[in-house]
Amino acid sequence: MDSQRLLGYGRATWAWWLEGILHLLPPALRTRWFPTPEILEVRWDGVAMAWVHRSSAGEVLATQHTPLTAVAGSELSTWLTSQVPISATVILFVPQIRVLSRTLQLPLAVEPDLRSMLELDLDRLTPFTPDAVYLDANVCSRN
Repeated sequence: MDSQRLLGYGRATWAWWLEGILHLLPPALRTRWFPTPEILEVRWDGVAMAWVHRSSAGEVLATQHTPLTAVAGSELSTWLTSQVPISATVILFVPQIRVLSRTLQLPLAVEPDLRSMLELDLDRLTPFTPDAVYLDANVCSRN
């Protein structure tokens, strides 16, 4: 196991533990000492971006509808980073028609490194280059 993966597990464990401890605090103290980040909901239909900026309490701070043409990959990332407050959590909604989904049958041995294996095989599995794709994977079943 490489050091980056071990560090990632350590951070995830720390975040999980801290989240559990924070819920033991009274809500007033928790929100004062550990405010939740703002949320930016971005909906992309392929020709325009509609976004809603919400406070940590859920109230709408701003909305915007931005026509975009041929936005993909790094252009979308650049646009988002110019619009999003640094501390905000971004939720990106993409229509199903714009998502490439595949079901693969793989040996059990690749499960611990599933994402790494898929990234290496991405050019064979899809018509896209790795820098133009956001990749996610989950195990549907095991035999």
